[in-house]
Amino acid sequence: MGTGGKCGAAYLSRNFENFIRMRLGDRGRSILTPLMMKSALKSFEGSIKFEFDPFSPDSEAYYEIPLRGAPDIKDIGLVQGYLKISRYVSVLT
Repeated sequence: MGTGGKCGAAYLSRNFENFIRMRLGDRGRSILTPLMMKSALKSFEGSIKFEFDPFSPDSEAYYEIPLRGAPDIKDIGLVQGYLKISRYVSVLT
């Protein structure tokens, strides 16, 4: 039974949101709308968050996160309203 306390799944969602903001960098402030973030989180929670297995050979190599309405930024993988991310992406530099 849930306790209402924060758990690992909540932290995953928050860190995913931070990842999106970090990936967009300074450009994200003028691009990212609350509706875009909501759509990205919905996609993450519906198809990646609970199904992702970095050790499974059957896992997708890339995921496309919807950011509809965003301009293309090819150097970060944002093309035609989708941000393409690798399952092997490292956020540590």
